[in-house]
Amino acid sequence: MNSTATTSPAARETMATDPAGPHHRHRPWQQLPPRAETATLALVRALRLAGVAVLCFFAYRTAADPWWAMAHSDLAALLTLVLAARRPRPLAPDVLAVGTGVWAFATVLWSVRPDLSIPSAYLYLSVFAFFLGIRQLVTTWRRLAAVGYAFLAGCLMTVGELYSKAAPTLASSGRVVDVRTRFTVSAADVNFTAYTLVTGLVVALVLTVATAGHAPRVVRWLTLATVAPLFWGVLLSGSRGAAIGASLALAAFVVSRLGPRWSWRGVAVAAPVVIVVVSLGWVPHSQIARLELGGLYHRSTGDLSGRLDIWPYAASNWADALFTGHGAGVFFKTNPFGIGAHNLLLTLGNDVGLIGALLYLGVIASALWLAARGSLPALRLAPVFVVALLPIWLTGEWMCSMATLLTLALLSKLPRSAAAPAGGPTRRAPAVQAVPAGARTGSGRDAPLAARLMTSANAAAVRAR
Repeated sequence: MNSTATTSPAARETMATDPAGPHHRHRPWQQLPPRAETATLALVRALRLAGVAVLCFFAYRTAADPWWAMAHSDLAALLTLVLAARRPRPLAPDVLAVGTGVWAFATVLWSVRPDLSIPSAYLYLSVFAFFLGIRQLVTTWRRLAAVGYAFLAGCLMTVGELYSKAAPTLASSGRVVDVRTRFTVSAADVNFTAYTLVTGLVVALVLTVATAGHAPRVVRWLTLATVAPLFWGVLLSGSRGAAIGASLALAAFVVSRLGPRWSWRGVAVAAPVVIVVVSLGWVPHSQIARLELGGLYHRSTGDLSGRLDIWPYAASNWADALFTGHGAGVFFKTNPFGIGAHNLLLTLGNDVGLIGALLYLGVIASALWLAARGSLPALRLAPVFVVALLPIWLTGEWMCSMATLLTLALLSKLPRSAAAPAGGPTRRAPAVQAVPAGARTGSGRDAPLAARLMTSANAAAVRAR
C-alpha cells in the first residue's frame, strides 16, 4: 500500500526537505527546535574536541613515560569514552576488547592469589577500555593525525633524553651508537622505552599515509624522516628484541609496497605459527639463542637472559589450568625464577588461560583485518605492525601496553581518504541532494521513480566517502 495516504503533509515535507535522510533520525537533537539543536551540536563538538585534547595528552605521556601512562590508564579510558559523546557502534575489535577486559577481571574469582590478580585484572580492563575509547573518538583523519603526532612527539622527546644520557659515553668512544651500553630515561624500564620507540616508528609510517592528500608533501616527508631518530633511539636503548623488530618493520614496509596482498597473507599465516612453535618449545633452543646477537651486543648468556629456562616452566604451569589460567598477575610473582615469562602467549596462558589468550589475540587479529580490508595503504601497513611487534611478543613482558593498543587502534581507524595520492586532488564525494517535495513518499515498488533515483544517488555518495 502506498504510504502517502498514511503520511501527514507536515511529515512528507520534513522527509522531502531533510538532506540527512532517515539514516540520522536516531540523533536526539534533530527533534529539538532550531536554536536548541544548534546549542546541542555545539556542545557535542566541544566535548569531542575536549576528548581529542585529552587523548593527545595521554598519547604524549604514553610515549614519554610508559609507567605513568599505565598507572593512569583507567583515567585515560574513562575520559576518552565519556568525551566521545556518541552512541557506540561496536565492531569485532571493540566487542573482543570488552570481552578481554571482562574475562581478565573474572579470573579473580578462581585466582590462587586474588590480592595479586585484582590490580593486574584492573590494568587489563583499563588498557582495553583505552583502546575502545580511541576507536570511538578517532573518526576522522584530522583526529588520527592529532593523536598520532602527539604520540610521535613523545617518542622524539624520549630519543632526546636518551641522547642526553648517552652523549658523554658516545663522545669518549667516538661512536654514533654503542649497543654494548644500555641507556634509558629516568623512571622507565629500558625495554619499555625501546618497545615504545618501535611503536612510534610504526605510528610515523601510519601518519605518513594518513596525511596523504591532506597535508603538504613536505609534512609527509618530515614525518617519514622521523623514522631515522626513532631507529637510532632503539639502538641507544640496547634492546635486541626492539632492534630486530624495528629492522623487520622497515624491511616489511619496503616489501609490502611491492606486493601488499602477498605480504599481508604471508605475515598473517607465518606470525601465529612462529608464536606457537617458539613459545611451546618446538624450536631447538640452540636456534633461538642466536637472537642474542652476542658478536654485536657482547651480552651473550646462552639462554636469552634466562628466557630459555623459564619458558618450559611457564608452558608446564599453563597446562595445569589450560582454559582459565591461574589468575591475572599471579605467575609473575609466584614462579621460582622471580621474573615474568617474557613471552606474550605464555604470559596470557598463565594469567587468563586459553580463553583469555584467544580473546586478546582476537582483538589484534580483527583490528588488523579491518585495517587490511579498508584501504590499500592500510593493507601495506598491517604486516609492518605485526613484524615490528613479533620479536617483542616472543621475548618481552609487555602484554598491557598502551602504546601497542594505541598504535593498533590508529591503524584500524586509518580512513579511506588517506589513500589519496600525495600532491594529487582528493576525490570528493558527490553532494547528497535533497529530494523534492512529494517525491519521497513511498518505499519499494510503490516509491516514485524520482525517489528511487535519489536514493541510489545518496547510496553512491555514501560509498564514495
